[in-house]
Amino acid sequence: ISWQYDFAVSDPSNNLPFQLVISASGSIYLINTDGGGNGNLSVISNSGQLEWKWPQSGTYTLNRKSVPAILADKTVYLGAVNSVYAVSSKSADKWNICTASPDCNGLKAGPITIDSKGNAYFSDENQDFQAVKSDGSLKWKIRLATAYGTNVFIFTGQTPVIDADA
Repeated sequence: ISWQYDFAVSDPSNNLPFQLVISASGSIYLINTDGGGNGNLSVISNSGQLEWKWPQSGTYTLNRKSVPAILADKTVYLGAVNSVYAVSSKSADKWNICTASPDCNGLKAGPITIDSKGNAYFSDENQDFQAVKSDGSLKWKIRLATAYGTNVFIFTGQTPVIDADA
């Protein structure tokens, strides 16, 4: 073992971490939640030190099925209850988009896939499959239950697979 990061010692409010992603620089991005379900995106350096955490203040309920998706400029896309967020490398929000427009009623976004232009693709608990442009505006949304039959698509937390023409 080269190093370990103990969330309970480093920040006692943290509970177990969920799915993690390693960036090209070797930093580890992961979502972890406290006992009340409030979430953090934690970034651990390749030497085992906490680089930064989002949110620095405020409360967000990050979805346990969400997996951080990292762009080359270190922007991180992640799903929370109600929204998908783009967070810059120093933990500032770039944008967020409600996943259940117009009422933003608590639907969770699943794992996010990013194309070469920075567009994000994800499904949500409302049986919608969505594409969001790199500026945070909606590119398109399709209701899979209506288009392909009732209860055909069930939100499973699976990462979308896209081709170059997405």
